Amino acid sequence: MSIQIYSRFELAENQLTSAIGLFVSGRDRFSVITLAGAADVILSRLVMNEGKETFTQRLAKKEAAKGGAPIPLPTYGRAVNDLLFINQLKHMDEGEDGFIDLDVEECALAAISKALVSYVALAGDQKDIVLAFKAWARQNLDHMVPKVVRTPVWPMRPNTRMEPTAVGPLARPGARGSFGTLADKESMMIEDLVVEPMTDVFVLWRCLHWGPITRCSVDQCPSTDGITWERYRQRNLPLLRKIAKTYGACAILARDGDHIVGQLRFYPKVICDLKGAGGLCLQQDHPAGPSEDFADHDFPPLAQIEDKILVVHCVMTGSPLQRENSYQRKGIATRMVRALIQWAKANGWERIEADSFEDIPIIYEVTGSAGHTFWEKLGFRMVDRHVHPELQDRSKFAEFITTLEEQAKAIGIPPEQARDRLVMRLDVT
Repeated sequence: MSIQIYSRFELAENQLTSAIGLFVSGRDRFSVITLAGAADVILSRLVMNEGKETFTQRLAKKEAAKGGAPIPLPTYGRAVNDLLFINQLKHMDEGEDGFIDLDVEECALAAISKALVSYVALAGDQKDIVLAFKAWARQNLDHMVPKVVRTPVWPMRPNTRMEPTAVGPLARPGARGSFGTLADKESMMIEDLVVEPMTDVFVLWRCLHWGPITRCSVDQCPSTDGITWERYRQRNLPLLRKIAKTYGACAILARDGDHIVGQLRFYPKVICDLKGAGGLCLQQDHPAGPSEDFADHDFPPLAQIEDKILVVHCVMTGSPLQRENSYQRKGIATRMVRALIQWAKANGWERIEADSFEDIPIIYEVTGSAGHTFWEKLGFRMVDRHVHPELQDRSKFAEFITTLEEQAKAIGIPPEQARDRLVMRLDVT
């Protein structure tokens, strides 16, 4: 037997890393709750040892400031853990019926967020596991806003009976209820947002990287080295108009008043396979973007297409290049995908496909794609997995691939899977 000495912080960090790895890769949520809960116990004590406030202390102080009766801290802590079912997944009291009713997705997310508050207080917010989880959250949580580096604000009251939603393999038949979410989801939505297919009345020929766009500002391009805006405009406008005229639409737009704040571009797969299509990126030259004369191709009408498949090219909300993006995590991406599904059904398409990746920060930063979990929540399933063609040659992107594999390892994803393209598909017929 070889006995080694481990620091409590190391143990908690490993538990939290394992919890996040399981969570972002879509694996066992029950283990996520238990691991994150165990990590939080140690991390909270270490925070108190440094004379800092724990998550529970800060939450209790907020409640006390509202004028409520003071509640002993241990009681408050148990109430929070009960709300997240951390205790119930580790213990079973005499007389209990052997079932637990919980929203396992919500509780797993909340348990990680709670532990991260203490972890960040001890180690800062630039550690790999923090960055990885924040990147996953930006791509997948949409309108749910976890306060990873601040105290989460959760609607709860100690000693108040909660009635969580019954889901998953532990749910009893007939169990009902509604779980208090991490945030009031509906209040996070933008009430007046309009989500609709793009028409030739307004053609969004460039993307939202530099901020929301209006009809008046679409042609007022930013001063950016390396981007020949007028040439792209002359190439993109006739191409998008031709695709829209042939098939009815090629994008879903989200509009807040006069401002376009979200875009989902999609194309018939048959067009993507044509010579000269390249990657169909509207702000790049061929082969990443379409060739200059791609609009001159004959696009087959839908009736002549055997495989009626639409391919999602990109999804964007707000401006990814701006530090503060008030349109992220507001449900906009989800609403655009649902609008696409409805449009596809109404217009005779049979399937929708979307490229996705593992939930790794640097992939999001470079591709702007959504993680596979986002698509799975909307009913998509994975139909193919292979190394991304652009990432096959390690010598071509050595530094990028090294970073990619290191970040994957940090969140529990096998490094050899980091370069994989995941093809997601939804049947709409």
